[in-house]
Amino acid sequence: MSEIETTTPTPPTPVEKKKRNKGQFVFKEYIINQELSIGQKVGTDALLVAGYTCISKYKPYNLLKGNENSKNNQLNKLVFEEPDTPYDYNQGKNHNEIINYDEEEEGNENWPKYILDIGTGTNVLSIMMGQRFRKSIINSIDIDDSAIAQAKINIDTIFKQGKSITDRNYLFHTAIQDFKPNNFIIPTNNDNKDDDSVNNVILKHVHGIDLEKNEITIPLLLKQGKSYTPSVDGYYDLIISAPPYFPTDPVNDLVVSNMQENRRVARHTHTLTMDDLVQSVKRLLRPDIGLFTTIVSVPDPAIDLELAAQNHGFICLEIIDVSDTPQSKIIRKMYTFKLPSISVNNQNNNNNNNNKNENNKTFTYGETVKRNFAIYETSIKESTIRNHRKHSNQYKWMLNDFCNHFLKEEFLTK
Repeated sequence: MSEIETTTPTPPTPVEKKKRNKGQFVFKEYIINQELSIGQKVGTDALLVAGYTCISKYKPYNLLKGNENSKNNQLNKLVFEEPDTPYDYNQGKNHNEIINYDEEEEGNENWPKYILDIGTGTNVLSIMMGQRFRKSIINSIDIDDSAIAQAKINIDTIFKQGKSITDRNYLFHTAIQDFKPNNFIIPTNNDNKDDDSVNNVILKHVHGIDLEKNEITIPLLLKQGKSYTPSVDGYYDLIISAPPYFPTDPVNDLVVSNMQENRRVARHTHTLTMDDLVQSVKRLLRPDIGLFTTIVSVPDPAIDLELAAQNHGFICLEIIDVSDTPQSKIIRKMYTFKLPSISVNNQNNNNNNNNKNENNKTFTYGETVKRNFAIYETSIKESTIRNHRKHSNQYKWMLNDFCNHFLKEEFLTK
């Protein structure tokens, strides 16, 4: 009797991941240059908090009774309530069609008027905000020289391409603790310090950066009766930040002290603690209808952020627990906060989270909502692409209007 021949199955050859230019991050509508940004290049945290913020579930219009099926709320449901809905790659390949936008309805056109990006880095958050909120004026702030230089390149480059994305973006070089929206350089013979124009002369902000596009865009704003900062009352309707979150001391930590300064500032909290951040947001966020969104690591500084927010009177509307895969531990938390004009402790218990918009219609904020979000479907060990994993449906739906780096995953099983 002859022996039965046995063969060992050959494992599939991993597909090589195509090398990308690390000096750029390619979006559907634009390219973010990051060759100067040693401190913080475009990463997953930035994409997540920008994508999450752009859903804008908690903007006043979406909370009104009867608007449950707005485009924003539909996307929120798809991402967080129906996370297993298969992603439509044909939808993703159609760059001319977006799935999340603001319907042209009464009461849905005036929010957010002003957006503040704290710690802008390459300016990626602001640019994504500019793509999503086409009428908003955006102020971007950073303390680091190289970040400001990189942001300036990205803003002007995209503007020169004729895209209405960065035309409303204005850049400021300062620490957020020192920033005041109405801090203009005023002619000595004029006492009006609360406007960005005096006798039709454009005033320069103390911390403002001279962008090439400003020569065109600021006069246009002036003709429309608008300011490039919220100089009248100093409040922003939306504040977003992907702050530094490694709580280390550069004085006592040799590893941190030996880092390049811009990388150390971008990643470590010694120049911006969570309490510093929250205090600054409290000073600049419009009470009641303004929103603050951010992303931090766990357990630190998430605990510090939550404590600071509570101590300064913020209400946490939503917490998103972010994990690498559906089965893995939580690695990040995303938050949406609001700041009530009346202390929570002083509000009537029966109307604790109610508010009214400009049309005097009541909307309700309710208890803190908690959601889960997985970045990938599988771990790196399970992936069939070397050094790459298939992103989750949640991730792809949320970033559909912005990104195309996951379209190559269409025919992957893992």
